[in-house]
Amino acid sequence: MARFRTLLALLTLALAVPAVALAAGGNKVHIKSPHTAKLNKSFHYTASGKSSSAANKLATFINNGTKCKSTYSAQVAFNSLNEVKVSLKKGHFKQKVKVTSLAVGAHYICAYVISSAGNTLAKARSKYTTS
Repeated sequence: MARFRTLLALLTLALAVPAVALAAGGNKVHIKSPHTAKLNKSFHYTASGKSSSAANKLATFINNGTKCKSTYSAQVAFNSLNEVKVSLKKGHFKQKVKVTSLAVGAHYICAYVISSAGNTLAKARSKYTTS
């Protein structure tokens, strides 16, 4: 009987998690970028998605060799030097950013949809390698 209750509790939790994620609000972000770049050459990446509020912002960063942090505030504490931040309107958005690759190796493009208070509402990352 205890095994059945544990299984039932896990099943209930598994079903509840997607509902909570959907209720959190329809904020989404995706990054489209090349997989490779040439040293000292420019390229563009595009962050697109959906914002549930006109008060939200899009923030993007480039990390040299380090994966994106799990939250916007952790990312700012780690690397705020190359932040690109734009205000969003409610609904779909698309932001194109030009970058010049200045270091050889792996790089991560980090994107966050954030609230006016700086809370992370959605995040995405893309990896590219400079040679």
